[in-house]
Amino acid sequence: MIHSLYKTVNNINGKFYIGMHTSGDPNDDYLGSGTAIKAAIKKYGKENFTKEVLKICETRTELEHFEKLYVDSNLDDPNCYNLKEGGQGGWDHTWNSEKRLEAIAKSFEEGRSKGWQLDKAQRSEMFSGENNGFHGMTHTKDARAKIGKAKETPKEIEEQRVLQFQAEPKTWGWKGRLGKLWGISPQKVAPWLKHRGYE
Repeated sequence: MIHSLYKTVNNINGKFYIGMHTSGDPNDDYLGSGTAIKAAIKKYGKENFTKEVLKICETRTELEHFEKLYVDSNLDDPNCYNLKEGGQGGWDHTWNSEKRLEAIAKSFEEGRSKGWQLDKAQRSEMFSGENNGFHGMTHTKDARAKIGKAKETPKEIEEQRVLQFQAEPKTWGWKGRLGKLWGISPQKVAPWLKHRGYE
């Protein structure tokens, strides 16, 4: 796997996003997973963005270090799509800066999300009972079997993940790093490992 630091530029307005990516090909079509860059790609179309590889690093730790340097030095630039400090991966749920809150508020104003200003009980009520799109319905036995089959991990991928888990330093953000590497959310990393007796 290759650890790359990249810069994605919006060819229409000059805005940019700096991120880190671990893959077999640093020049693949991955453009970034940040909230603002994803919204921009949806708005302008993938064809209007260009990715430039800024640096190739030996390890993921080195990559995180350089992403932090590059992102933090550009965070105040109004043309920067990054919404938080670098080096933390894409799932920093404790980050609570003013810029992020503004971005979240805007997404709700535009109808892209809802319920952020409600407390847990209100959100639960908002999406439970008859408000739940699946209310009163159940999956058939065949559908449940298909869902279960779709969730299965191929043996070679499972073995690779176990090796990556064992090699990954258990420092802050390790679940996020593995989740990004495996293409799943960090919240699913621990259950995946626990189900196999690793955590």
